[in-house]
This record gives sequence, structure tokens and C-alpha cells, in this order.
Amino acid sequence: MLVSGGRTVPAAYDRNTGEFLYYHVASRQFGNNAGGYEVTTAGGWFANGGAIYDLDSGKGLIGGGRKFFSRDTAYSCTNKTLVAQLLPTVGLTDDKGNGRPALRELWRAQLDPTPERIFLRAGGRLYGGRNDGTIMAVDVARQGAPALSWQGKVQGEPWSMLAAGGKLFVVTREGSLYCFGGKKVAPKTHPNIIKEFKRRISKEADVIFQRTGATDGYCIVLGLGSERLAEEIAWSSSLLVIIVDPDAKKVNAFRRRMNDYGRYGRKVMAYTGDPFAFPFPPYIASLIVSQKPLPEEPGATRTSIEHVFNALRPYGGMAIFNTPEGKQEALAALVRGMRLPGAKVETANGGQTVLKRVGPLPGSGAWTHQYADAGNTVVSKDKLVRAPLGLLWFGGPSNDAVLPRHGHGPSPQVVGGRLFIEGADMLRAVDVYTGRLLWEKELPGIGKFYDNTGHQPGANEIGSNYVSLADGVYVMSPRSCLRLDPATGETLKEFTLQGNNGQAPRWGFITIWQDKLIATSSPIKVSTGTDKLAERMTPLISEHAEWQYLAGADAQEGWTRPSFEPRGWRTGAAGFGYADNDDRTVLGDMPGKYSAVYVRKLFNVDDAMKVAKLALMVSYDDAFIAYLNGEEVAR
Repeated sequence: MLVSGGRTVPAAYDRNTGEFLYYHVASRQFGNNAGGYEVTTAGGWFANGGAIYDLDSGKGLIGGGRKFFSRDTAYSCTNKTLVAQLLPTVGLTDDKGNGRPALRELWRAQLDPTPERIFLRAGGRLYGGRNDGTIMAVDVARQGAPALSWQGKVQGEPWSMLAAGGKLFVVTREGSLYCFGGKKVAPKTHPNIIKEFKRRISKEADVIFQRTGATDGYCIVLGLGSERLAEEIAWSSSLLVIIVDPDAKKVNAFRRRMNDYGRYGRKVMAYTGDPFAFPFPPYIASLIVSQKPLPEEPGATRTSIEHVFNALRPYGGMAIFNTPEGKQEALAALVRGMRLPGAKVETANGGQTVLKRVGPLPGSGAWTHQYADAGNTVVSKDKLVRAPLGLLWFGGPSNDAVLPRHGHGPSPQVVGGRLFIEGADMLRAVDVYTGRLLWEKELPGIGKFYDNTGHQPGANEIGSNYVSLADGVYVMSPRSCLRLDPATGETLKEFTLQGNNGQAPRWGFITIWQDKLIATSSPIKVSTGTDKLAERMTPLISEHAEWQYLAGADAQEGWTRPSFEPRGWRTGAAGFGYADNDDRTVLGDMPGKYSAVYVRKLFNVDDAMKVAKLALMVSYDDAFIAYLNGEEVAR
């Protein structure tokens, strides 16, 4: 079983036992094109990110651009040309016999238009598409050169295709579904008709809201019972409702009805199973409502309560059980005797018993500053999170607005069941137990210094610009420090510093110690170091000088020494690369073909013995080794 990664080779597991086989996390021998979600197996090989790897070891065999793989053939489209190549067989070596197999070209065909991407092969045809919405079929099984069989058009960008029952189904990135058939007919359009839901709130739902105060997060409903109650909870709050009931027919009917209202999967989800044994993720629910009575046998009652309690979110998750009159105190006594950590139980009018999960998980810790705490200990006091680790949730809000890793912005901070993370112009709070977005506050320019990909020390050097506590998040702006409500992001207070001559000083480093806000003030000026060096030193090589370089081949012996004669080397202006639009010498053939570039520059110093310091300033991604007169000086 192959599991996709990001820019890494997929991880491999034994499909029968689950045994881990390999995961080459640092394998990028084919450049930044390595990795991606698409994985195809072909005999003893597997293909991923346009490259081919050995299935037994995960070792890279053949690099290349984007390809579509079908059985023993690879198809690719470039410059109005469709190319078919035969995949290698076991034991095949290249011309030098070094065990590096190569693809053997079968044929190439000129096509206009040419698919920008091949999605699938069905029968004797390839099916592909273009970003402009063009769909096309290419006949590759007939006699003679491959040719276009037909083409059509969809609104939007084709994202995936399926072939079944003599039909081609096309899904667009924009979310539409198209079906193409073998005969030309007038197409039918099926609009997504949403029924209107007549909202009303019953007395039962109103009592639940008043009793618990739950308004957002996840709500679990144990048993469909009165289907209307689950609907009212979903429709009258920001809660996302999860329902579990043992009756599969009732569950399916409920799903279809919610889908007709356009709410299934968005506000309501339903599953078939035993409500008191269903494998809920731990700590997921802000509210649990039981429409199914607890088992009457004491042992089964205890097991069911433990199961429900495990699904409650710390810091105030609540479960409500409908309990027959006269049995409420017995149930409450049973729960108290179980000594569940952080559990509180109450009885209420109307035959309801309320189980609360109060406060944090025993043994959990916080990370309130850049380096854990005000003492910069870099030590977590959490006693719960330790190996072997498990997955609690996956997903959450998009990280597009979060600071890039290269700028080394402030560390995410965790306290009170919330994770706080910074963006270029915002601060965000996320629920640590479910990954859902709690709030996002616009703070223009808060992360400006860290919003770059230039490999700088960032907050590791100058400290964080915010501190998170259970009762307030303290965020610096240039002229003030804001205290935000951790639950809502609303501004609770603004601190300012007194300066001279009517000018307010700038805020610098901040920390919280006990009940004190401690901060530094003017002058605050952050430097990356280059400006200070430039003031005191004379450049020997200008920033975009001409260098000799060798790309796509291994450098000859002695290339680092001044006496070396660079035959076959080229000349280009620094820097060298192919990404981010910041290179003077663009190596367009580098992706997927080679990962090292050699550059050398001769320069003279008139009186080297008088030189006190020689500095090297280099912007790089991801690694370099520097030599001076044949000796390694930096890495």
C-alpha cells in the first residue's frame, strides 16, 4: 500500500499486515517535481510526480515531467506533441550498464489542439483536457498515427475523469459534473435544486440551548428519535450535528432528506451504528444529546457513560441524557463514583441529567511564548502527548494566509484548548481538539518582517511579537500592544508607552511574568546583517556579477582551485536557479533532471595579509558548499 506525501516519495506499507516498509522523506533526487498525490503502480515499478521508482525499495529510477501511466506505457504531452514510451522491465540497464533503466519511445504524434493533461485510458482511447475547458479523445489503437477522435467543451477547468458504461464523466475544478456518451444528443441539465427548510425551534431544543449555552463546534446526537430535534439544533445554531442510529433505513432516509435541503455534509451528517459504542474521535463534541436511553444494566451503563465522556471536548463539553423521573439521582451517583477526570454531573427539571467535562485534560500543558514560557525554557510541561503518537484530526482552515516557513515567524502557541498562529496580516485561533477555525482577526502588517522566503533567523533571533495566556492574547503593533479575547479575538484593552517629545516609542520584545506585562521599547530596528557589513567592508564581488557555471553534469576534479581551466563551462549573472522569479541565470532544464549546479568566480586581493575579515553573503535554497582556493570554508 502506497501513501502519498508532499514533495516526498510515497510511504509503503505491507497491505496484509500494515508493516511499515519505507518512507524516503528526504528523497528529492528529481527536484521539486518529486511527490504529489497521484500514484500509479506498474509491475515492479510505481510512478509518482512524473518519476518512476522501484516498488520494492522506493529508489528513484527515472525522472521526468508530468506523465500518465497505463499498464506498460507512459504518455506525455509537450509542444503539440503526444509521446508514448514503453516502461522498463526488470533488469533493464542504460547504455552504460549501470542499472538505471530508461523509457523507450514507441511513437510520437503531432496533435492540434494537444491535451495539457491525460486523465485516463479506456479501450483504445486516451482522454485528456485543457485548462480552457476543452475535452478530447485520442485514438491510439487504430492503424497509423494516433489522432483526435472527438473533442467537446465544459465550463471550467477539467479536474478528474471517469469512464464507465460507455460514458465519460468529467468533474471540473469549479464543481460541475458532465457526462459524455457515444451518440450526439441534446444535453440534459440537472440543476441542484435546494428545498426550503421551514425553520422553527421546539421547546426541547430551546431548553437544551439555554441549559448548555452551546452555540458552535460539533454536536453528537445519539439516536435519531425525533428527527426534528437534530434538525432544529443544526438550523438554529452554528453547531455541526453528527447523528448515529442503528437503523440503516432511517439513516439513509434522513440523509436523502437533508441532502434535498442542501445541508447534508455541511451542517448534518448521519452514520449507522450503536450510538453508545460508535468510534467517535476523542474530545470532539461541544454538545452530546442522547435521544436513546442509556442501557439499564449497571455495567453497560458505566461503559456507555465512559464512551460518551471520552468524546466530550475539554473546557466545557456537555452531554444531556433523558432520564426517567426517580432515576436521576441514581445515575448522578453512579457518575460521581466513576471519578472521571474533570467530570461534573447535575440533575435538571424535565428528567434530564447533564454531564460536563470541566477544565483541561489532567497532565496537559501550555506553550504560551516563543520558547514555551517567560523563562524561554523550550520545555513543554505536557505529560500526555508522547510516543507512540496517533492522529487526532486532519485538515482545518487553509494555511494560505499563514506565514511562510523560511521567514521563521513566531512559533504557534497553545493554551486553553486553543492554538494561536500568525499570518502576514492576521492572527488566527484554532481548536486544538478538532482543528476547526475559532476566529481570525485582521491585524495589518503584523507579520510583515517574517513574510518572505529568504531564509532569515526571524523570531528565533528577535523574539515573538505575541504572547498567549488563558485570559488574553497580547499582540504587538508598532505603536501599541493589544490584549485580545482568546475566545473571540475581540480587543479587550490597548496598552501604549509614554515617549519624549510627544512621540510614542515602538514596542519591541514582550513577555508575561505572573501578572506583569514586560516589554522593551525604542529604539527597535531589525537587521538581516547585510546592511551593517556593507557599511564596514569593501565588496570584492558585486551582487549580480558574472560567474562561470556548470549545470547538468558533474564538475571535473580540481574545479575549486584558481588554476582550474573551466572547459565547457558557461558564463552567467548571479543568481542561478529556476524558481520564485529571482534568478538572473534561469536553468529551465533543471527540474526533474539534476539537482546540483557548480559556480566559480576568480577575484584578486592586493594585500591579503592586511585583510582582517572576509565575509560571504549568499541567498540560497536549499543547500550549498563554498570553497576558497580549493578549501571548504562554509556549508
